[in-house]
Amino acid sequence: FFFFLFYPLVTASVVIVNEAQVEERAGEERAVSRAVSASVWTAMILSVLVGVPMFVYAEKLAWLMGLRGAEVIGYCVEYTKVRALSAPAVFFFLAANGCYRGMKDTRTPLISSIMSNAVNLALNPVFVWVIGWGVGGVAWGTTIAQYFSAFYLLARMIQLKMFDPRDMLRPPSKKNLVMLGESCGTLILRQSFDRISINLLTIFTVNLGNAHVAALEVIKRIWQLGSSFTWPVCIASSILVTDFVSKGEWASMRGIAIRLVQVGCAMGLFSCAVICLTSPFIIPMLSPSPEIFEGITHNLLPLCVAIISGTLLDVTESIQLGMRQYKSILLGSIAGMIFMSAALLLKNQFMAAAVGVSVAAGLRSVLILYWGFLITRLVVVMTFFVRRLREAAPAGAAGGEK
Repeated sequence: FFFFLFYPLVTASVVIVNEAQVEERAGEERAVSRAVSASVWTAMILSVLVGVPMFVYAEKLAWLMGLRGAEVIGYCVEYTKVRALSAPAVFFFLAANGCYRGMKDTRTPLISSIMSNAVNLALNPVFVWVIGWGVGGVAWGTTIAQYFSAFYLLARMIQLKMFDPRDMLRPPSKKNLVMLGESCGTLILRQSFDRISINLLTIFTVNLGNAHVAALEVIKRIWQLGSSFTWPVCIASSILVTDFVSKGEWASMRGIAIRLVQVGCAMGLFSCAVICLTSPFIIPMLSPSPEIFEGITHNLLPLCVAIISGTLLDVTESIQLGMRQYKSILLGSIAGMIFMSAALLLKNQFMAAAVGVSVAAGLRSVLILYWGFLITRLVVVMTFFVRRLREAAPAGAAGGEK
């Protein structure tokens, strides 16, 4: 949850490192190192704010999650306390990932992730079965692997001269802190509003019945399959647009943004084609229930419409992140949450027609709700996006969102 909530630290780090590269080209020495230092400082502060409460209040967090029974809570507390110790490594990974992206280096974070997973796979069997640590062994394996990844990223930063540890001895500049706070803070709020909307939709699905919840979980896995094709496009969109904005090349930025939206539409259609072709094989692998299979296959069309809308939204928001239109993305999420809340306020009438119906009919209701949530966000985001592109059309247009 915290990894998801604070993931905007990646985007914030991309922005300040891109700005620092422009400053270095203009003659300012060690601007990139100071930007990386500011990002690392932010990561360490957030790790303390998150890690300490996780460690101290692990038992209360388990209770708030609905866990009951001394044995279950004991396992949860043991795991949570060990994972709380990994907070500095996790937040450093987020900051470093953004810094490397800002330097147009996506290879180093990939190598780091591969090495981390390899270490984790090697340690888990040893800690769990050989030493006999059980749940705690799984937590320790993951924690050690994440610190291994963090130290590798740090060593590469120093080796590539991206980061001078001496810059950690001086406080970050006000400019870097403002940029980090504006982008990271706004996007964390956006993540929170999105999470509220998804939780509301999950509650609605739970009230429909267990079969509907199971079918929704299968749809989530199928959606993840489609997202695997579009996620790289989103990352590339943010990096490319951020680079053009930092350099002040607005005409080039406008051209690449339009092409990226076209690519996003194409990727959405491609994802839908893959899902439609593979669904007869994938759905039975995820659930053996004939009822769930029938319910999902009867809703492939609304699912594909939602996937295309979601893909277009993801790509457009990634472009806007590069354009630093954080507030417009936040407004889109607020509008989506308002739509979801308003739709579920009518739950008495809506649920009366939905409870007890087939999985196919229930899923259709869920997908329509989610599609409305995506379209509401997309309309708001596209409105600001088109307006910003029109402003960027003249050569030498001023940067930033006012």
